[in-house]
Amino acid sequence: MSDVRRAARVLAALLLGLAVLAGCANQAAPTTPVTRSATPTPVAPELCLAAANFQTAANTLSQIDATASGIDGVKAALQSLRDAGRNLATAAKAQFAEASAALGRAVDTLQQTMASITTPADLLTQLGGLTTAVAQVEAAAATIVANVRAGCPDVPPVATPAP
Repeated sequence: MSDVRRAARVLAALLLGLAVLAGCANQAAPTTPVTRSATPTPVAPELCLAAANFQTAANTLSQIDATASGIDGVKAALQSLRDAGRNLATAAKAQFAEASAALGRAVDTLQQTMASITTPADLLTQLGGLTTAVAQVEAAAATIVANVRAGCPDVPPVATPAP
């Protein structure tokens, strides 16, 4: 079996695993408690937009067909998640400093892992690190997204992975 074909199969398995992790991370109880008050704190429009863009990028990654998209398509989806994560960390910094810092660190780890993947063979050797890095980004972002979702009606729901 060629390296490209093997990488596409491994990539498909990776994406299925990432989709499951993404769904679990976004549905997990947030590590920063959601505070409910009689008058909820309004969420800044920039934070709502960043949360919506992040959830859209996570959903796109969970729905991607690795075989059809190939390595370039998957890398583009990962880059989108990375960029959306970075923007969410920046937008959430004032309101969720701890979670924002954790998300920033997770995005940096994802960036480093992505930078080491340039060939199908690299994908095979970096599979575990990539899965871990994406899961960390998803988990760190889940705290922020869960806390702003009620005040941000444009944040999409978590997408269920395609079968």
